[in-house]
Amino acid sequence: MRVFIWILWSVIFISGVSDAAADEVSVMEGESATLNAGIVKTQKDRIRWYFNGSRIAELNGDQVKICVDDVCPDRFRGRLQLDNTSGSLIVTNTRKTDSGLYQLQINSRRTEKKFILSVQGALGADTPESSVSVMEGDSVTLCTGVQTNQSNRIKWYFYTDRIAEIIGYQHKICTDDTCPQRFRDRLKLDSQTGSLTIMKVSTEDSGLYTFLHRGREKIFRVVILALKNLKQKSATEGESITLDTPIKTTPNDVLKWYFGEILLAELTGGASQICEDAQCKDGFRDRLKVNHSSGSLTIMNSSKADSGEYTLLINSSSFYINGSFTVSVASVLGLSLSTGIGICAGVLLVLLTVGATAFYFTIKMVKKRSKDKVKPFTLPCDNRPRDQGKSKQVNGNGMKQINQIDETDFQPTNFATESFHVEEETRSTTSSNQTSNNQEHIPFIDEEPEDEYKPGIPVIQPEKGVILE
Repeated sequence: MRVFIWILWSVIFISGVSDAAADEVSVMEGESATLNAGIVKTQKDRIRWYFNGSRIAELNGDQVKICVDDVCPDRFRGRLQLDNTSGSLIVTNTRKTDSGLYQLQINSRRTEKKFILSVQGALGADTPESSVSVMEGDSVTLCTGVQTNQSNRIKWYFYTDRIAEIIGYQHKICTDDTCPQRFRDRLKLDSQTGSLTIMKVSTEDSGLYTFLHRGREKIFRVVILALKNLKQKSATEGESITLDTPIKTTPNDVLKWYFGEILLAELTGGASQICEDAQCKDGFRDRLKVNHSSGSLTIMNSSKADSGEYTLLINSSSFYINGSFTVSVASVLGLSLSTGIGICAGVLLVLLTVGATAFYFTIKMVKKRSKDKVKPFTLPCDNRPRDQGKSKQVNGNGMKQINQIDETDFQPTNFATESFHVEEETRSTTSSNQTSNNQEHIPFIDEEPEDEYKPGIPVIQPEKGVILE
């Protein structure tokens, strides 16, 4: 039964909510708006206020809660008041963003009231937004157009998140938990004007920025362009280079182009000044052109000396842009020289290869002639009895036995200057199972162990006796 009664009460309450007429309240921006509950509050009453579906205030007995929920829009904090007697809601220092549907619910009385609040801007409800386009990586300053003093309070919002504030001499930047983390260390406030500078902008920074001062607001729509290809220009000497601006300038904008610290061109109110600086005339005389419609800068007949960083400054009534461009000019001579060096290196490599091949075959030919004409001389291993005779045998272990050798076999020889000859040798190989055969054997130099020829040890060239290092 109780469940049925609760359901019936809910249906009646919802029907009352949907059929409730809305009261219209209109105020000027900066004024206070009072939404009257129209009741005399009792201790049993539980009153709740909603803005566009989000609970912003609650009164339960003597307990007052204002913007304690996470869903409560941050812009209301510090600007809402509840009348403890009537339950009426007061919005102080109203803004245009406060416009919308407000709902009052009193649970104990099963009633609801609706209010439509309209906040008219100080400059008119249809005041246009200031729009600015910036290239990714540049800096942009949102100009307020006001002068502040110690008693002023300035606030900046990115959509509904408060990102900066000035109270007297105190600057607060991204101190709220709601401030997007990406803004930290990239925001600056001008203490004189309250202007906000966003450094190294990214595409995520695109959106609506709201400036609040003395009940007035100024809205900036910022668009970040991801056009990195426009910020890096490459050309060959003699070609023209055009540096484009990210926005279309107006006659009231002041535009300046710099190369390092050198002022190249200035465009103000449709009139341009190009290369008035002495340093500019030395490097860019008669080679610069500015487009009066777009503000773009063209460098004609470019040279390698034009390579470097160019800076664009745009000063408008509502914003300030500081952008940079990187220009790289390649030298035609440098390209030819590189090509020539490559060709020369290739030719030199071919010549070295041919020369090394010729030298290799020359050495092989010398060795071959030596083998054909001269039999290598082998020095005796030790001093043995000089018996007569000239027969040599090879033992089973490969050691030579020398028998009947006369003294002519050991005549001193000048290895450095003289050629030498050895009479033909006959080697007899004996075997228990085979008949001894006399075979002529001419050992070649190639048969010598490789470790016989170590670097730095003189080697005798057989034919001419020249010492080769």
